[in-house]
Amino acid sequence: MPQSSSETCHCRSGFLPGFGHDNSPKSGMARPEPGPPFHNCFLNAMFLSQWRVKITPESALAAMESDRSFGQHLAIKEVAVGPGSEWAPKAPGWMFVHITSGVGYWMQPGRNLELASGSTLIFSHAIQGAIRASQLGQAVLHLFRVEPERLAGVVTLGEKQFLQTAAGRDGLNFRLLPFTDPVSEKFAEICRRGNGSSLRVRLQLLELFIRAFDNALGRQESEPAVELDAKARLGAFLKQMTASAMLDLSLSELVKEIRCTPRHLSRIFLETVGMSFREKQAEVRLARARELLETTNSKIYEVALESGYQSLSLFNFMFRKRFGATPAQWRQQLNRRKATRPVAQGARPRRNGVEEISCN
Repeated sequence: MPQSSSETCHCRSGFLPGFGHDNSPKSGMARPEPGPPFHNCFLNAMFLSQWRVKITPESALAAMESDRSFGQHLAIKEVAVGPGSEWAPKAPGWMFVHITSGVGYWMQPGRNLELASGSTLIFSHAIQGAIRASQLGQAVLHLFRVEPERLAGVVTLGEKQFLQTAAGRDGLNFRLLPFTDPVSEKFAEICRRGNGSSLRVRLQLLELFIRAFDNALGRQESEPAVELDAKARLGAFLKQMTASAMLDLSLSELVKEIRCTPRHLSRIFLETVGMSFREKQAEVRLARARELLETTNSKIYEVALESGYQSLSLFNFMFRKRFGATPAQWRQQLNRRKATRPVAQGARPRRNGVEEISCN
């Protein structure tokens, strides 16, 4: 690790961290766009300063433990709740719980409901409650969860905003569907087939998720646009664009699309999205990177390029700034956590009368 006394700012050569003195990329990185020497000097100083902060495996693990927003989604898990025991789900995104056998009760302040066999419970992370099995026997649940933030190439920004709003809206953030509902019937059919994390099952679960919100999404899409100003054009454009499309979108291209000045676009983008264009782009890029780190064996520099980063050092800096660990450390700790999970068809030790079983 370099010390401050030996840190040198390479203003004259103008190379970016992660690249050679001739601006040729290291480790297969793509050649960066040339920039002013002062800009490169500033980046070098910024990255050298971040090296002084020591990251240990323990601190990286602590960062991941504090960030519970990442884990396997669109995968079926079985939970057996013993007689009279409770299971309190705590996970980000949306949870779908099917009562496969037995009888349970949803326990929540101001809301206590009987969960009959075959019914399906749908609720967002904003709902805090627990499922208690009947004293007469155990309740077997099959469940999966969906994080719209991780569906960057499927869900448009408008649909993502709708789901975020729905997570806190009464009537949408908690629903109990009877066993006769098409969603419950389809969920039960998927569970009977098993193989809870195959590609076919993931696609079926995604379709089930869309079907559950079909009517509400349909009403949103059918609303006619009456405003024709720049802000309305921006809103309509974002509703139709997937989050992943922002990886390659530049501000100048968006200016041409919305037909307004860059300054005005920056202001209405902040008003519409709640953050600047560059902040939103960085959010999408880091979400893409995190998904690739978990679901692929791509090298770190390949993940950086796939996520829209030309500089490996910039990617490492932005990732650590957001998640408290470098990409390599984050993946290492994720793999360690996976290694402690049960193997296919294995079961975790029963705790407080609840047994979780992998359905892979």
